[in-house]
Amino acid sequence: MRFLLELVSVVVLGADPFMWIGPVIAAFFSRGRLALVPAVGLVWAAVLELSLIWVAPEYDHREFINRCVAGILVGLIIAGIAALVHKRTGARRAAGANQKSGTSD
Repeated sequence: MRFLLELVSVVVLGADPFMWIGPVIAAFFSRGRLALVPAVGLVWAAVLELSLIWVAPEYDHREFINRCVAGILVGLIIAGIAALVHKRTGARRAAGANQKSGTSD
């Protein structure tokens, strides 16, 4: 039962819009290095949690590990979406290049 509560906590923390800022920016500038996006998600989650601890010292920081796991989860989701977008735009660019050069497949 405790595991399920922790899992729900990770999912709820992952739904926080602030958790998505770092991985989305990393995916935009990654240029195909999508393995960096979950790492940026982890670092961003840790920065958010540490800034919350710094701003509010009375904050109970037992959610630190859950927030870091949620950051990795968000990073993986963003990396998957970025891979799909990269795959679709890459196919369009290749088709456009073939039309411009006059070759066809």
